[in-house]
Amino acid sequence: MNKSALTLTLSLFFMAKMAISAQDCGSLKKDINTDNMGFYQALVQKSLTQKIKLNTIEVSQVLAESEWLAISAATDISDPGVLFFKNNEFIDVWGGDASPEEKNHVLKWTRGIHVPDKLAQCFFDSIVIR
Repeated sequence: MNKSALTLTLSLFFMAKMAISAQDCGSLKKDINTDNMGFYQALVQKSLTQKIKLNTIEVSQVLAESEWLAISAATDISDPGVLFFKNNEFIDVWGGDASPEEKNHVLKWTRGIHVPDKLAQCFFDSIVIR
């Protein structure tokens, strides 16, 4: 196989892998609507040290795998972050974005709090700056 054919094959492989990865994360994304928004806001509110009104908590994304939730949220008193819950109990929070080079660091952090692998990967995909 010549060099350009190999390059093309590898490029197509990685593009397909990225598309499959993004598609896999779709199964973890939960719809946010009027029926469940209050529940997600209450979880976030309960995890804060300073109490605020539910309607001041903005939930932009929820990823869920088995008993785990990763809720992307912002408030007037905190920077945006992703709050991790297991069985609806607050575990930890991640603040900020990550560059692609930080993937190992981010995944090591998620392993440290025992986040399931697929949720960890989808969480990384949601915070990585592309």
